[in-house]
Amino acid sequence: MQISKFFKNITTIESISLIFKNPKITFLIILFDILAIITLLTFQKFLSFIVHPLQLQNSPYIIILFIFNILYRLFQLLLLSFFIMIIYYYIQSYFIKNKEFVVENLWKYFKLNLVLIGIIFIISIIAGLLIYNAKIDLELIITLITIIPYFLFIFLLLSISYPIFTNTLKIKKTIKKTFSYFKKLKTYLALIQTIILLFIITIPYNVMSTLSFGNLSSSTIYIFAILIYIIYFINRVNFYKITSD
Repeated sequence: MQISKFFKNITTIESISLIFKNPKITFLIILFDILAIITLLTFQKFLSFIVHPLQLQNSPYIIILFIFNILYRLFQLLLLSFFIMIIYYYIQSYFIKNKEFVVENLWKYFKLNLVLIGIIFIISIIAGLLIYNAKIDLELIITLITIIPYFLFIFLLLSISYPIFTNTLKIKKTIKKTFSYFKKLKTYLALIQTIILLFIITIPYNVMSTLSFGNLSSSTIYIFAILIYIIYFINRVNFYKITSD
């Protein structure tokens, strides 16, 4: 019984099957992922172009620069929320067909991201305090013990919260349900599947890096970057599935 339950929670194969059976949806998700990267990088360049001249001026511009930077970051978060909303709408389409896309939900995704940033900020402070107050002889051990769970927590927080919110559109319910998934076996089985896939692609990467004495060609690096993206793609579908069951 337990063995049957264990294999039932191995969702990677089913997720890959969904991805290949719905090429139109898969193409649109990839397209919006690419557009998100291009848009955010473009606006980052724009910020650098605007900010650099102000940094060369006298102190009266510091306040203007500070306000502009905050407004820019909020707008950047709004853009990110827009792409997350679209991408998870299409991920949802793997499981629920012909559901209406509601643009007005953008504000809700924006508020969710503000809450998630707040949670990550608090966790970051706690992690920083643990490392800062560690004894010198235990500093490396404490850092590893803190950093690894810290990044895993953020990864799971984002992987779980977005699909739940896509189905509920309620922030309080999403946060509560997200933390409840930290207690479930299938959450960690999905995480382990992602780690295994990452481990599999690192083997040829490390071998090729060793044979080339660390001088990998640009094309090889791009290929591995694409493989990592594919795993990330599968991971999002995986976590949508386990949070929708």
